[in-house]
Amino acid sequence: MATRNKRVQVALSDEVSQLVDELHELTGQTKSSIISELMDQVAPALQTTLKAIRLLHEQPREAQRLIQNFTNEAVMASAQASLELDAAIESRAPKGKRSRKGSFGAKTP
Repeated sequence: MATRNKRVQVALSDEVSQLVDELHELTGQTKSSIISELMDQVAPALQTTLKAIRLLHEQPREAQRLIQNFTNEAVMASAQASLELDAAIESRAPKGKRSRKGSFGAKTP
């Protein structure tokens, strides 16, 4: 005998309910199958979130270290992107209109 999937009742916001209604009308799928498919699609993100929450509970110092590393990498990537954008803008400016910048974009005399 085939096993049945577990059933759950959920209350949807008006916005989500309207989206599901429209998908139902356009595709002919049942609303429950639409929501079930959506949950299957977000399962990897839920697994990642669950791992992060487990780590926070079981190893808070390790979680803090990982967050600091992630933040540092994001700041470095942002700074590099800013430098590359400044260089691209500077290279496109007409001669004589190029700014003379010091640190952090401040104009130098």
